[in-house]
Amino acid sequence: MKKAFTLLFFLHYFLLSAQTTQGFSYQSTVRNSNNQLVTNQHVKHRFTIRINSNNGTTVYRETQNPLTDNGGNISLTIGTGTADVGTFSQINWSQGTHYMGIEFFSGSTCQWIDVSMNTGGQLVSYCNGTYIWNACQTFDNLVWSDEFNGSGTINSSKWAHQTQLPDGVNWYNGEIQHYTNRQINSFENNGALSIVAKKETFTDQGQTKQYTSARLNSKFAFKYGRVEVRAKLPSGTGTWPAIWMLGKNIIEPGSFWSSTYGTVNWPYCGEVDIMEHWGSNQNYVQSAMHTPSSYGGTVNLGGQVISTASSQFHIYTLDWTAEKMVFSVDGIVHYTYNPTTKNASTWPFDAEQYVLLNVALQSSISQSFTECAMEVDYVRIYQ
Repeated sequence: MKKAFTLLFFLHYFLLSAQTTQGFSYQSTVRNSNNQLVTNQHVKHRFTIRINSNNGTTVYRETQNPLTDNGGNISLTIGTGTADVGTFSQINWSQGTHYMGIEFFSGSTCQWIDVSMNTGGQLVSYCNGTYIWNACQTFDNLVWSDEFNGSGTINSSKWAHQTQLPDGVNWYNGEIQHYTNRQINSFENNGALSIVAKKETFTDQGQTKQYTSARLNSKFAFKYGRVEVRAKLPSGTGTWPAIWMLGKNIIEPGSFWSSTYGTVNWPYCGEVDIMEHWGSNQNYVQSAMHTPSSYGGTVNLGGQVISTASSQFHIYTLDWTAEKMVFSVDGIVHYTYNPTTKNASTWPFDAEQYVLLNVALQSSISQSFTECAMEVDYVRIYQ
């Protein structure tokens, strides 16, 4: 006669590792009524998603029959099992609040036993392409913005020009322009900011260059939130517009925050590239992270093709939480940075950052180039 046993779940799921793009990551350890690990046994589970409460209408239910390992552990992805109610990919997450019920089938009583962590069901959500064991974090409080509704010079209470050559000769990355504080290179008009890169001979700081542009530092720094920038990008080989952020603790000659808050060099301050566009790869916009663990030619990047990047305005967005960075264009996510291990090397993003806007020029610029502009309708920061 086969021995029956009662199963108890002491560890249901670990929220710190429970975020995937395929479904809800679930991990647990199975013990019997004598508190002994149940190893190398199939344990049937049932997962039910209901709307508005744990007693609400069932929108999805599935079963899985995972095998415990030598330590009594199971690991699976909810949403990939055998469904008997609904279709996981067709759940309307915007319809209301959703709750997950978790059950296992007891061999001793031949019934489903509820082992949900919370008696009222576990709140679950689908946020920015990721399934999470919680509510989506929403940033709906506008804490800082510039709508660029002025005329002429930029708002000096919100932006600082960064013009100082960091090494006294050139800018980084082989950029060939001077950044200036002249209105000809950055100005407000018709409800938008224009950052204009121009071909012209210009001498500053004892250095003569053949091109000028502008690089702006926000006078607002923050930790965690949403950044939205609605912009239209320049085109042409050699053009390199960027919407990005740096830690305000950076040591960098001429930057707005450095003299007061600078304590570390790049990349220890962390860099967040919300949007970069190279005219040599027209219409491909990229987001990237630069940290001590990977910088310069960083491996932490992603992007998408925006066919009208230089002919229409698009909204470039960063959602920054204590857990991850999510990058999107017009609501379409193309990259998420969420390192498993977060430390000073991988995650210097537990401190304030500030926004930068600039148009750089590379040595590959066409000889026929005269000028180009990045137009910015607004910059908005929510928390």
